Amino acid sequence: MSKTKQKSTEELLEEALVPEEEQPYKVPENWVWVKLNSIFEQGKEQVQPTGTENYIGLEHLLKGGGIAEVGNTEGVKSKKVVFKKGDVLYGKLRPYLNKHAYVDFEGVASTDIIVFRSNYLVLNKLLDMFLGLPYVVQYANENSNGINLPRVSPKIMEELPFPLSPLNEQKRIAGKIERLFAKIDEAKRLIEEVRESFELRRSVILNKAFRGELTKKWRKEKLLTNSLEEINLENIQKIRMEKYDKECLLAKVEKRKVRYNKPVYFGEVKKEELNGLPPIPKEWKYVYLGNVSEVVRGASPRPAGDPKYFGGNIPWITVAEITKDKEMYLENVSAYVTEEGAQRSRYIEKGTLLLTNSGATLGVPKITKISGCINDGSVAFVELTNITTEYLYFFLLTQTNKLRALKIGAAQPNLNTNIVNHIIVPLPSLEEQKEIVKIVKLLLKRETEAEDYVNINAIIEEIKQSILSKAFRGELGTNDPTEESAIELLKAVLQTK
Repeated sequence: MSKTKQKSTEELLEEALVPEEEQPYKVPENWVWVKLNSIFEQGKEQVQPTGTENYIGLEHLLKGGGIAEVGNTEGVKSKKVVFKKGDVLYGKLRPYLNKHAYVDFEGVASTDIIVFRSNYLVLNKLLDMFLGLPYVVQYANENSNGINLPRVSPKIMEELPFPLSPLNEQKRIAGKIERLFAKIDEAKRLIEEVRESFELRRSVILNKAFRGELTKKWRKEKLLTNSLEEINLENIQKIRMEKYDKECLLAKVEKRKVRYNKPVYFGEVKKEELNGLPPIPKEWKYVYLGNVSEVVRGASPRPAGDPKYFGGNIPWITVAEITKDKEMYLENVSAYVTEEGAQRSRYIEKGTLLLTNSGATLGVPKITKISGCINDGSVAFVELTNITTEYLYFFLLTQTNKLRALKIGAAQPNLNTNIVNHIIVPLPSLEEQKEIVKIVKLLLKRETEAEDYVNINAIIEEIKQSILSKAFRGELGTNDPTEESAIELLKAVLQTK
C-alpha cells in the first residue's frame, strides 16, 4: 500500500496563503495574510469530566470578550472539550455575541466552544484580540447557519483570513495593546467611581426629599401664613368613596364594568411599623399606599402570541417595556394587542403610574404617556387621592431595593396587591408634594447633566476598537519594515505540522 505523498513547502504555502483578491485589506509588505488553520490548530480532545476540572461554558464568557467567571464540572454528565493554558476559546453559537477569551489555566469547555492554540503564546494573545474586531464578527455572522440558534462551523473559522506579522512585531503589538488597554481600563475604573458617586447623590437627594429636608424653608414660610393643609385620612376616605360612587354611576350609564373595586380603608399605620421609619415633619403623616390610591393588577391574554389577542393596535405594556430604560415616562412600545386581547387584559389611561411586581426587575416605577394594556407583571395606581403621580413615582424609586429584599416567593418573587397597598408613604400636603417634585426634578436634572459628561463607555469601546484595528493593519507605529517577512515564520510553523 503506497504512502501518501508529503506535500512540499511550496504546496503548503499555497494552501495557507490567502489569495490577494480575497485579502480583507492592505497590510505592511513584510506581513502576510494566512488562513487561520495554517498557524492555529483546533483542540478537539474530549473527556468525561470528573467533577474537579475548571469549566467554561458560553454562560461564562462575556459578550465582546473575556471571562465573567469560571465554573466547575460537578454534576456534568456529557463529554467536554479540553483546553490548555494559553489557548483561545471562541463561542460558535450565536457568533453575533462575539464571545471569546484567552485562558491562563487548564480545564474543559462546552462543545459549543472552539479551542484554538499555537506554539507561540504571543500569537494566541493576538488571536484573542483579533477575534474582537467587527470584521471577524461580520465574517462569522455571514457564514453561520440556523435562524433561532445560529452557529458558525469550526471549518468556516479555519478559513478565516488572519494578518500574520513577524514574531518580534507580534510581541511589540501585543505589548503596546496591553499597555494602552491598561491605561484605558484605569480611566474607565475612575469614571465608574464618579458614576457611583452620582448614584449616591441621587439617593441622598431622594431620601432628603421624603424626610422633608428639601422643603424645610418652604414649610417655614407657609407656617407663617397659616396656609398648610392638614392630612386627614377620614376626609381622604370620604373623597375616595365619592369618586367610586361616581365611577359606578358612569359605568352604569356607559354600560361597562367598574374600573376598580370599592375603596378599602386600611387604617392608620401600626405603631410598631412607625418605630422603624425615619422622622418626618409634624405636618406630614405616614399612610398606607392603599389609603391614597386604588391598586389594580395587570393581566395577560393566554396563550401568549395568539393572533386573536396579539398584533392589533392597542399598546401592550410589559415589564420589559417598563424596565428598558431609567426614564420617568414610557412613551412608546414595540408590541400591541387586539380588541379581544384588551378584553383579557387591564386597560389603563395615559398618565397612569405603574410598578413592576414580579421577577428580578420588580419594584420599578414608570409613568405612561400612552394608554394601553398592562400585563400581569405590573400593577397600576388609579384614582390617586391627596397624592400626585410624580410625587408617588419619586417615592417608589426609593423603595425598589427594599421591595426586592422582601421574602415573597421562591424562584419568582412577586408583589401582590396586598403588599403594595401596605407600602408606607410619607404624605405631606398636595402643595408641598408639588414643591418637592419641582425641587427633585431640578436637582436630578443637574446630576444627569453632570453624569452625561462621564458617560463615555461607548467612546471607550470605540477607542479600543480603533487601537485593535490599527494594530492589525500595522499602523500602531511598531512595525519594522527591515525585519524578515512573516512568510519565514509561516514556513517554520508549517514544517512542524
